[in-house]
Amino acid sequence: MEKKATKIVELVIDNENEELAIDAISLVTEPAIEQDFVYFNKAKNNLTLAKVNEEQRLLVSPALIPNKQIFRYDPDTDQEYYVYFTQQTVKKASEMYLKHNNNNSATIQHEAKITGVHTVESWIIQDTEMDKSNLYGFSLPKGTWMVSMRIENNQIWEQIKEGTLKGLSIEGYFVDKVETLARVGTMVTEGKDGEIDLPLYDSVEEALAVAKEMGCSGVHEHSLDGETVYMPCADHDIISALADILKKKRKKKKKKY
Repeated sequence: MEKKATKIVELVIDNENEELAIDAISLVTEPAIEQDFVYFNKAKNNLTLAKVNEEQRLLVSPALIPNKQIFRYDPDTDQEYYVYFTQQTVKKASEMYLKHNNNNSATIQHEAKITGVHTVESWIIQDTEMDKSNLYGFSLPKGTWMVSMRIENNQIWEQIKEGTLKGLSIEGYFVDKVETLARVGTMVTEGKDGEIDLPLYDSVEEALAVAKEMGCSGVHEHSLDGETVYMPCADHDIISALADILKKKRKKKKKKY
């Protein structure tokens, strides 16, 4: 029976590895976000480069599109699923990419590192009607991360012109939002024998705040040494399930999108 990808996962930046949030942009044949880039040379200078006489070797492309479901396959579990990034995560990723000077880091087909490829412009679409991405023929949602790249590598430029390389795909360290729960204060910690301890709080307010971080709602009560304490999530089965997921996702992997 053919498997169907039904799981949808929100990816977030790993706060312990922010400098690696986007550590490279890869030029690929089949971009995961299903959006080809536009490149410019003297034959296509009617868009924005009308007065340029020499080849500009520029390409413009979305690097990440918020809330777009991206198909993934995990060979370790033989599971198909979708991932997505919120506007907030896309914006933060774009900022970390520049903050940590990764604008000169590029690969080809997510494999070999290449030189002579530089991100020279980066912006977030704020107004879908007024954004300059429209000049390049794009129609993209608010919050999309756009980049302009200069290609000084002759071999790479030829592959772009030939149509072998069609789009961009990011490389970085992201985690399932649930995975971050293990590292938020006293929320969920690793107990004895690698088991996950479930968090308990003396006040409803504390438990509600943690529930929000965990992506669930409400709290439920427990009794500890004769005192009433509070656990995040309205149902104990929910937080138990989250803990089980955490145990299965200890190993971080570099993600490519």
